Amino acid sequence: MPRRIPEEEREEISRLYDQGLRPSEIARQTGVSYASVYGMTKARQRINPDTGEKFKSGTEYEYHLAKQRINPETEKPFESKMTYYKSALTGSTAKRGRAFPSLGLTTTVPVS
Repeated sequence: MPRRIPEEEREEISRLYDQGLRPSEIARQTGVSYASVYGMTKARQRINPDTGEKFKSGTEYEYHLAKQRINPETEKPFESKMTYYKSALTGSTAKRGRAFPSLGLTTTVPVS
């Protein structure tokens, strides 16, 4: 089970990033995974074009990206991240054996 990063450690990561250290260097110094450090630093710098403000979380950014993708069947943007995932599993773009169990979605395409 992943450990929760204490607030003091988050503040340290933020301070090191503000000093100009790269996420990989911060990960080495703090012992926090690169992915976590990246999510707390670089990923938070992304600006939401709809609001002009920074995305509040990686999840909010992922939802934004899902809405930017075009559904090949309707040729319109996906309504949400969930409709994108469902389409990836059941639509013409489905990959064999792909599943999103955390969302309660699994593919019906048999794996050979």
